Parts: sequence; C-alpha cells; structure tokens
Amino acid sequence: MPGLPGPALEVTTAGYWLAAGEGRLVIQRCGRVYTYTWTDRPVAPQLEHLGVYNITVVELDGTQGEPVRVLTRVVDVDRDELVVDLPVVVDFDRVDEQVALPVFRRRG
Repeated sequence: MPGLPGPALEVTTAGYWLAAGEGRLVIQRCGRVYTYTWTDRPVAPQLEHLGVYNITVVELDGTQGEPVRVLTRVVDVDRDELVVDLPVVVDFDRVDEQVALPVFRRRG
C-alpha cells in the first residue's frame, strides 16, 4: 500500500515484519473473516489515498486449538462481498524492500 508508513522493527516484532517482507506469514496462512467494519474516513492522514476501506479481524488456525486473530484488511472485495466467515488467504502489501504488511484476499 504505497504511502503507508512502515512498522517499527523492534526486537519482539522484527521477525514478523521481515518474514512478511519475504512473503511469509509466520503464523498460519489461512483463516476466515471474524468481524469487520467499513470506514469512509481514514483513521490516519496516511490512509486518505485508500478512500473507503475495511478494517477486518481475520481468525487464523492457531496452535493447540487456540485461534489467532489478526487486525488487517481484506483487499479487492466490495462491501456486499465481505461477510463473516468468508474464507481468505494471506497476501502482502510491500512497504519497502525488507518489510511488507500482511493483508488478506478472498480464497479462490
């Protein structure tokens, strides 16, 4: 997503962001929409170029039966297509040469 500032690479998060930069999600790769909302106004000035976008919680299969929930966006989906339980797969929006932000797309 051009224009979005990259995350801070801290000791506890650098592995996650650098793996995303390599096109790898270091937790499970598939999931489903748990909940979502659409916003007509950006939550930060850097997001103005997106126009209307969704803020989505995707539930991933976790370890030991515990789900993992990720706050993200589902890209390339219209308002009427985004629904709870929609199967999704991970994709990546590049921030720079090393870092990318995980986003999700409708599976299939």
